[in-house]
Order: sequence, then C-alpha cells, then structure tokens
Amino acid sequence: MASDVFYCQRHPQVETVLRCGRCETPICPKCVVFTDVGGRCPTCAPRRKLPQLELSPVHFLRGLGASAASGAAMGAAWGLLIAHPAGLF
Repeated sequence: MASDVFYCQRHPQVETVLRCGRCETPICPKCVVFTDVGGRCPTCAPRRKLPQLELSPVHFLRGLGASAASGAAMGAAWGLLIAHPAGLF
C-alpha cells in the first residue's frame, strides 16, 4: 500500500505524511501541536494552555499547605508510635 508523501507547509524540505486534523494542511513532527482531539497545525491549534497545566499561585500555596499539614500529622503519628512501642494504649 503506497501512501502519498507531502512536504510540510512551514518546512518545505521535510517530507511528511501527517496532516492537520482540521484543515488537512501537511505538517511535520516539528510543527504538530497535539490537542485533545488530535494533531493540529499551529494555525488551527488552540492558543490557550490546557487547563491541566494552568497553575495559579493560590493553587500552589494551597497544595504546599496541605502537604505540610499532612506531613506534620504523619510525623506526629509516627513519633507517638515510636515513643510508645505498644501503641497509644
């Protein structure tokens, strides 16, 4: 089965078989932007970041506080268990 080989629109010297999922423009692996619905060319790709990658300072501080509190609680629990080998009873 022979497949057609195209040349990237942005890099004319690069052969490719990839095409944009929206506009069918030939794109090379350097140009492809992976989205949740497939590979797109830079023109058709969404301009904003994925929501999974957005991290505000409030979210960062909240996570830092939660990890510090849980670490302190677990440290205290292990400290009580080590200090009293029979447990808390």
